[in-house]
Amino acid sequence: MATPDRPEPGERSGAFDMALAEAEGSLTTDPSRAAAKARALLLSWPQNPAAHRLLAKALERMGQPSEARNAKAMAVTLSRHVPAIGEAHRAVLAGQPAAAIETLQSHLARHPDDPVALLVQGEALARTGRLSAAVSSFEAALAFMPEYREARIALVRAHYQRFDPRAALDGLALLLEPETRDVALLRWQAALLAEVGDHERAEAVHRRLLEIAPNDPAVLVGFGDLQRTLGQTSEAERAYRKALVAAPGLGAPWWSLTTLLGGQLDSADRTALKAAFDEARNPADRLYLAFAEGTVADKAGDHERAFALLSEANRLRRAQLSYDGNAFARRMEDLEANLDRSFFADREDWGDLSDAPIFIVGMPRSGSTLVEQILAGHSQVTAGGEMPIVTSLLREAAASAGLDPERDIVELLGTLTASDCTRLGADYLKRARDRCGRARARFTDKLPHNWAELAFIHLILPNARIVDIRRNALDCCVSNFALLFQPGHPASYDLIEIADYYLTYVRAMEWCGKVMPEVIQLVRYEALVEDAEGETRALLEFLGLEFESGCLELGTEGRVIATASAEQARRPINRSSLDGWKRFDPWLGGLKEALAPLHRDRGHGNERHLPIGRN
Repeated sequence: MATPDRPEPGERSGAFDMALAEAEGSLTTDPSRAAAKARALLLSWPQNPAAHRLLAKALERMGQPSEARNAKAMAVTLSRHVPAIGEAHRAVLAGQPAAAIETLQSHLARHPDDPVALLVQGEALARTGRLSAAVSSFEAALAFMPEYREARIALVRAHYQRFDPRAALDGLALLLEPETRDVALLRWQAALLAEVGDHERAEAVHRRLLEIAPNDPAVLVGFGDLQRTLGQTSEAERAYRKALVAAPGLGAPWWSLTTLLGGQLDSADRTALKAAFDEARNPADRLYLAFAEGTVADKAGDHERAFALLSEANRLRRAQLSYDGNAFARRMEDLEANLDRSFFADREDWGDLSDAPIFIVGMPRSGSTLVEQILAGHSQVTAGGEMPIVTSLLREAAASAGLDPERDIVELLGTLTASDCTRLGADYLKRARDRCGRARARFTDKLPHNWAELAFIHLILPNARIVDIRRNALDCCVSNFALLFQPGHPASYDLIEIADYYLTYVRAMEWCGKVMPEVIQLVRYEALVEDAEGETRALLEFLGLEFESGCLELGTEGRVIATASAEQARRPINRSSLDGWKRFDPWLGGLKEALAPLHRDRGHGNERHLPIGRN
C-alpha cells in the first residue's frame, strides 16, 4: 500500500525521485514545465507531499498565489502521515528528542523543504536546549509556508525561551489579525510587550482582553499584575477583587491581593480567605491560599499559626519540584577546584569588551531590587530587571557542545574559544538592549541566581561589573521561605535547603572574589539601609559613575518595578526589613543549625562577608 513517503510495492521510487529532481531543476527557468511535471507525478502518486510542494513552488513562480497556497496546505496535510515524521513526533512527545532528530535525518536529507519535518525537528532541538538551531528549523519551515501557524507559534515560543522578547513579539504580530479575539495570543502579546518595556501598548492589549473576557480570572489577574508593576496599586486591587468575584475559591488572585496589600486584609476579606482555604481541594489553589493565609496571619502577629501555614505551603510547593541541592553544590565546587585566577588571566581579552552591563547578584530577597532602583536613579543607568539571558546562552552553548551545563560546567567553559566568547557576549548585549533600550550607557541585570554563572559571565563580558548584595543569613532565608516565587528558585521551599543554598552562594562568591576581584563589589544590605548615601557613593565609584542625588529618591512616582518587592522598593529606604527572622525564632532551630558553618568561619577574618543575624 502506498504511503506519502513510499510508492506502491514494485514501483521504483528511485525513478520517481529522479523525475522529481529533474522537475525541481526547471523551476527557475521554466516554472510552467515544472508544474506540468508535478501534476504528471501526482497522477501516479497523488499522496506524495514532495510533488505537492513542487507544484506549490511552481505555481508561486507563475503568479498563482491562491493555487500555490492550496498545494502547500495539501503538502502539509500529507506530510503529517509520513512514517518517519510520525515516528519522530512520537519520540518528541515521549521525551526522546535526540531519537527524533536522528529519525528525521534521512528524510530531511531527501526533502529539506518539508515544513512538517522541519517543525518536528525544531521541537526536538528546542527540547535538547539547542534553541538557536530550533529557530533556524522553524524559520526554514516558514520560508516554504509563511502561513504555517504551528511553525509560527513554535518560532515565537523558541524566541521567548531564548529570552529574545523582541523577536518573539515580531513573530507573534504575524499571527494576530487586526480584530482578533484569541485570548491566549493576546495575553502572550501583552506579556511580551511588558518584557520589552512597552507598558503603554501592554496596557492597551490588556484593556482589549478585558473587553473580550471581562470575567476571566486569568485576564483580570494579568491586568492587575501589570498595574502593580506600574505602581497603580488601586487599579491592581480592583482587578484582583474582580477576579475573586468571578472565582471566589481561586488561589492566585488571593495570593496577589494579599501580597499587594502586605497581608493587611480587613475582617471580611480574612473570613472569605479562610473559607476559601478550608474548602480548597485543588492542590494548586491550596498552595496559593496557604501562602496567602500565612502572610495574613504573619501580619496580624499570629506568628505560630503563620509559620505553620507557611510550612504547609512550602511543603506543597516542594512536592511539585525536582531539585538536587547536593548536585548543585558539587557543580560549584567543581568550578572552585578547577578554575583559578590564571584561567581567567589567560583569557582576559576574550569576550565582548563592553562595560555596559551591571550584574546585581545574590540570594533572592537580599535587596537586589533596592540596589537596582538606586542605580536606576542615575542618569546613565537603565533598570533591566531580571533577565534570564545568561542562563539561556549557557544552555545553548552546552547543547551545541553536547554537554550538560550542570554536570559538565568546567569542561564546557574550557572548550569555549575566544570567538565563542565574543559571539556570546555580543548576543547577550543585543538581547539585553532589546529589553532595556539604548538611551543610557549602562544597564542592570538583577537576576539573583546569576551568581552561579559568574565564571561564564566573566569570560563573555570581562568588563561587566558585578554587585554582590548580601543580606544576613537568617533574615534572607526566612524571607525566602515566606514567599511564593515564580519558577526559577526551587531551593526556597525548605528551610534546610535554603540554608544549604545560602552556604553554597557565600562560598562561591568568596571564590569569585579571589579569581576575578577587580570586577566584584560586595554590598551589605544592612549597611546600605543604615548609611544609604555612603554606601551608594562607594558603589557608584566602583562602577565608574559620578554620584547623583536621584539615586536616593526611591519614592519617585512612575518607576516600573516587576518584582515581589515592588511596593517595598517604592518606599524610601528604611529599616523595616531588619531582624525580621526573630518573629519565627522559636521554630528556627534547624535553620540555625544548618547555618552553623557561617559561625565557624568567624575568627578567620570573614565576619564582614558572612553575616548571620543581629544579636
